[in-house]
Amino acid sequence: MPNIFQEQTSLEKLWRDDQLYELGQRLCELIPKEEQPVWFGKLLTYSYYSTYPTEECKNVISKRLRASLIPKQLTKLKRLIHISWHKSLTHLGKKHVIRYFPPFSTEEYKEVIEKLIEAIHYRHQWSECKEIFNELRSQNLALDHSRKPDNLKLAILNLSEKIAKVTYNNSIAENIAKVPLITTHQQHPVGFDANAGHKIPECVKNIINKSKNPKLEVTILQHILTAPSHKSQ
Repeated sequence: MPNIFQEQTSLEKLWRDDQLYELGQRLCELIPKEEQPVWFGKLLTYSYYSTYPTEECKNVISKRLRASLIPKQLTKLKRLIHISWHKSLTHLGKKHVIRYFPPFSTEEYKEVIEKLIEAIHYRHQWSECKEIFNELRSQNLALDHSRKPDNLKLAILNLSEKIAKVTYNNSIAENIAKVPLITTHQQHPVGFDANAGHKIPECVKNIINKSKNPKLEVTILQHILTAPSHKSQ
């Protein structure tokens, strides 16, 4: 059985050799499921805050606090309308309509990412990550089909989507453990693709390549090398 140093050497080699899917698989094996949302969430936090100035992030948080003064029911209704609007469009129409009428501004996506980062750190909010994922996907589509798509922003959104999936899947697993099905007619909520966590390292490296920030890569790799210490005994 490999010791922590051997595991770290193996993880670093996978990272350096761009065997990123295999690295994601190994990380998911090493880190207990209940710890994965917070652990992977740190990769998003490092990537997000290293890409945007702290003052700009403070402005985003300030906007969110002002928005919280609006009744929650109204805010939730607005999100549902946006999501339903997207689903009702045909694939062909979506490409052209979103270009001119995006559901959110291209800057609002930061507020959604902030919301995800916050939800990750409160276990009782993990179940909200399905709705957050839908908002992230709406922003992803809006940016992707804009006239001048920002590849770095898209890369951060792609990472956010994967982490939202991992977090929501863990909320389902916890609920199943606490509340088993009583009858065969009951159904638990359907989760996202089970291998979402395996794709996270590729998303992170894409952000590093787009941002051209060598300091970010050092920080990310240091965090990756903490994974063996989380392995369940």
